[in-house]
Amino acid sequence: MSKRDDILLAAEAEFERHGFHAVPIDRVISTARVSPRTLYSHFPSKEALVLSVLHERHRRFIAQLEKAAFESSDPVDGIWQALEDWLSRSKSTGCLFLRAIGEFDAEPVGTRVTQHKLEVLEMLRRFTDRPESLSLLIEGATASAPIVGAAEAVKMARAYWQEQAR
Repeated sequence: MSKRDDILLAAEAEFERHGFHAVPIDRVISTARVSPRTLYSHFPSKEALVLSVLHERHRRFIAQLEKAAFESSDPVDGIWQALEDWLSRSKSTGCLFLRAIGEFDAEPVGTRVTQHKLEVLEMLRRFTDRPESLSLLIEGATASAPIVGAAEAVKMARAYWQEQAR
């Protein structure tokens, strides 16, 4: 793994755990075990680091859901399973993108969050004729996971999805 990847993983973990503004760059440097010079050679500002963390998280999230959808005989069922896996593995504290928009209501973070949500919706369009409903249920499960647990949150959202399909 590259130093850049080390920094991104460390920053994402710290941002997930503590929030964006609460994490000083020095903590990311310490957690990633890099020098300030190394960090700033990859990310000229904290905003650039935040945007890169969001970009990488988006890429991984979309890839996981798409892969599961393509590999499942029922694409939406695959998406539900991938979401449960994602939320369980990440020890979710809710949607990092919505948390980002809560802390950075200005551009360019706001644009990145909007792009993420629109791209998830576009991806869902390939697998269902009700992408907006599925997107809202995914958002609800993600928001509920820290409270009721990933498995229960996805179970409730999935049951509602199936009930509405009848």
